[in-house]
Amino acid sequence: SSQKRVELWLNPSQHGTSLLQIIGKDFIILNLKFSLIFLFIFYNNIFSQLLNNKNFHIDLSNNPSIVRDSSGWDGNILESGDLFYDNGVYYWYYHANGPNSNVEYSIGVATSKNPTGPWLRRPKPILVPEKDYESQFVACAFVMKYNENYYMYYTAESDDEEMNLCIAISDNPEGPWIKQGSIANLVNYVGGVVELNGILYLFYSRPHEIQDDYGRIYLATTDNPRGPGSWKFHKEPVMVEGKKGSWDAGGFSEAEVSYYNGQFHIFYGGGNFKKNRLNVKESIGYAYSEDGYEFTKYKYNPIINRKMFKNIGALAEVHHLIDYPKIFLVYTYRYDNGNFEEDLGMSIININN
Repeated sequence: SSQKRVELWLNPSQHGTSLLQIIGKDFIILNLKFSLIFLFIFYNNIFSQLLNNKNFHIDLSNNPSIVRDSSGWDGNILESGDLFYDNGVYYWYYHANGPNSNVEYSIGVATSKNPTGPWLRRPKPILVPEKDYESQFVACAFVMKYNENYYMYYTAESDDEEMNLCIAISDNPEGPWIKQGSIANLVNYVGGVVELNGILYLFYSRPHEIQDDYGRIYLATTDNPRGPGSWKFHKEPVMVEGKKGSWDAGGFSEAEVSYYNGQFHIFYGGGNFKKNRLNVKESIGYAYSEDGYEFTKYKYNPIINRKMFKNIGALAEVHHLIDYPKIFLVYTYRYDNGNFEEDLGMSIININN
């Protein structure tokens, strides 16, 4: 009976030699340890990613989400920046220019009470080039709330083509923004900033490192967001391009990194390698990291292939907002017509629980 088997285990003096005596206590403890290690590895493998084993489906119906208006300041080119949520409002930052622009890019914002719109664009840019270090353009806006203020991290370029990583601060997500100057004179496109245990992790790409406008992803850290001088720029990239001939062999445009459920997550635009910038085709991939210093790419990348759309050459400058089980991806929606025409697009990842 089951009762007798239990007694045999617990009371060897009454029933002879027990199984515990035969195989040894140390052996059982060792096997229990190995079992726990296996379960830990298995758990990590399953839950260290937001996406695994194709446990999601994607809604592509919101493309394009914001289109150019030829009469506006942003009527020529739209390129995506951060998607930020605060107090019931979604803010979609972007950089753009128009038919009357005398600079390459200024930064604008569109707002909505719904993550899929409709989006209301501000009639004027919220950040324009003014300083010598940003006289050519301001772009690649990422916004976070930190110590009751809003911090905008952005990329700037001067007339002599020197690039800077910059900060502006406001008490409102729409501004007005007070510029704090350059953190560093650095070739960069800002991707995103994560605050974790008092440390800020700033992720950026280095354009032109691999080909025109495309590079690897790098990291800078600080415990003082205002800088300058307090930031440590780590030498090694946290994510590198794919193998020669692969879909992301040409490197990455700017890409936002977030922190959710104990992991760093990046959704990124990866391009193939082409001598002509206009011929680069860009799709969206996903990668994750335990510590932010080294990312593992999802084995089923790209998760959104630009071929899923008609006449689209690139899904670039990818930013995201996690509202589990949904992930909202926003990006530059570049048409495949050789004219570098761009609007803004959105796709929604729905994770199957």
